[in-house]
Amino acid sequence: MDAHKLNATGPEECLWLIEHTFADFIFELRANIPSYSDWLAGHEADAVWYRYYRRQLQMLSWKCRGIHWVCKTPRHLPGLGGLMRVFPDARIVQTHRGAENVLPSICSLCEITRSAASDVVDKAAIGAHWHQRLLGIERRSSEVRAAADPRQFLDVQYVDLVADPIGTVRRIYEHYGCDYSDEFENHMKQWLIDNRQHKHGAHRYSLEEYGLDAETVRSDFPGTEK
Repeated sequence: MDAHKLNATGPEECLWLIEHTFADFIFELRANIPSYSDWLAGHEADAVWYRYYRRQLQMLSWKCRGIHWVCKTPRHLPGLGGLMRVFPDARIVQTHRGAENVLPSICSLCEITRSAASDVVDKAAIGAHWHQRLLGIERRSSEVRAAADPRQFLDVQYVDLVADPIGTVRRIYEHYGCDYSDEFENHMKQWLIDNRQHKHGAHRYSLEEYGLDAETVRSDFPGTEK
């Protein structure tokens, strides 16, 4: 629960919709299958996955009426090309966090997930894999974004979101012209009271335990915020 709390009736990342296509890096987290990882890196931005994803959202919208969907999962970054082709009017909030924190975090999550089904988990191999994987994701997503309409994107720093979550959400809604009300803000404030950060314990990890060097990571991912 300290790494990623799951609640059967609460909000959760929409990767579970894309998981139905078997084209999601949740499977890389679960098992060390290099041939699958290589295939996925070359195809995760294919539009076919997002057409199926859209169909699922349409089915959910049939019963869950609302003004707009708010969808969130790290998988959308490597899949950005396919997302933009299937949802050409998408309004994207891209969050940024320093690679020195992101990389060991996903390595730790991978270790936890693989440990559930594997007797042996190689932490150094996990570190090496996700180091290269994230480099590829950053490169491809940057290329897609450079060719897109910049007005579709809003950048948010993780440190700002943590320091001022209400102000950050307000800025997002104002930027895209979405309705923002006192009632909505009060609901957010109550949620923050009930779900403070590290409520279930802090998720602790380090680069070194996965055979990674901080100076190398900083060099490979320049300009990222801590």
